[in-house]
Amino acid sequence: FAGTARTSLVVTIGPSARHHSETSSTVLFGQRAMKVVNTIRLKEEVDYETLYKNVENEVDHLTSEMERQQKLRHREKMQLEKRLKESETFLNDLKMISSVQIENLEKEKHQFEYAVKRLMQELEEKEGRNNVLSEKIVHLETSLNEKKQQQLESFSTTQILAETTKTYEKKMGELLRELEEERSRSASMKGHFNVLEQQLSDARSSAQFQENMARELKRELSKITQTFTSQVHSLEEKISQLVSEKELIYGELKSTQAKVQDEASHRQSLEAEVLRLKRSKTDNCVEESKTLCGMVRSGSGLGSEAFMHKSGNLKETLASQRVGLPNVLALLKSEELEVQIHAVKVVANLAAEDINQEKIVEEGGLDALLSLLETSENTTIHRATAGAIANLAMNGT
Repeated sequence: FAGTARTSLVVTIGPSARHHSETSSTVLFGQRAMKVVNTIRLKEEVDYETLYKNVENEVDHLTSEMERQQKLRHREKMQLEKRLKESETFLNDLKMISSVQIENLEKEKHQFEYAVKRLMQELEEKEGRNNVLSEKIVHLETSLNEKKQQQLESFSTTQILAETTKTYEKKMGELLRELEEERSRSASMKGHFNVLEQQLSDARSSAQFQENMARELKRELSKITQTFTSQVHSLEEKISQLVSEKELIYGELKSTQAKVQDEASHRQSLEAEVLRLKRSKTDNCVEESKTLCGMVRSGSGLGSEAFMHKSGNLKETLASQRVGLPNVLALLKSEELEVQIHAVKVVANLAAEDINQEKIVEEGGLDALLSLLETSENTTIHRATAGAIANLAMNGT
């Protein structure tokens, strides 16, 4: 079954009824063998060490990136806390300043109100005095008129009346001057009162402005605290996500390490098995070369070829007996192509003998050959596997 030549399948049919079962099984085998397709597949070796190094580098990169992100988030958090503290201190200072200004304005307001009340009282007193003076003036005018009438009645008392009128006129002039002075004072008091009212309204407007500023600062502080809390929550969520991703990556790394170790140990065991097979094969060749040389020389050409085939089968049988049929069947699942080819050749040569066919079927060799035929794409393996399955199928019939 070795070589690169095309494989020709010749199905022999016996006309006798005794060979009906064998003929039918041969025809079925030919039908199955015609369906076999030879395909070429490149062998791809997975370098687990480079894969492990790449995964480890990726994990290191992710951990460094996560630490950098954590440091950046911590720095941003510290800056936000610093800004929050500065805004709180600024707000507290502004509150203290505004409270002091409000207290001063309240004091000034009370002082202005007290001054206004006092001025109103003085104004009322002045108005009362003016009313009294006006009543006196009216009384003096009435008395003057009466005196004038009496002067007309009594001409004798003219000088006395003139003197009295002069004195009354002087008193009236003084009273009129006092009335004018009081009026000017009341006007000045009203102007001062208006100024105080203007100052009081200005103080109230400034107090209202301070209160509005305090409210705006409170709103800004609440907004800053809300944004800070939202940023802190988002940072905590990102940190938790990064930690979970790191744990997943570590888990995958451990699983890949375990797989690499298992593959390495399995590969070492298979290599040791192959070396043992090769050593046993070379030992068998050395032992049998002496006995085969004479027989090959004495025999004819056709007989020598048959004898060589039998000797090859004998060597494979001896090698399989030394190594063990289960170990040979286990080598069919190896990932090394040469090991698979050698193992399937050994099984095919063993299946060519009736003595070994039953043992191969009992050990699960038929299932192993079928699975190898489905999974492998090597033409040599296909040819050797097809021959071994055909020999085993003929035995089953």
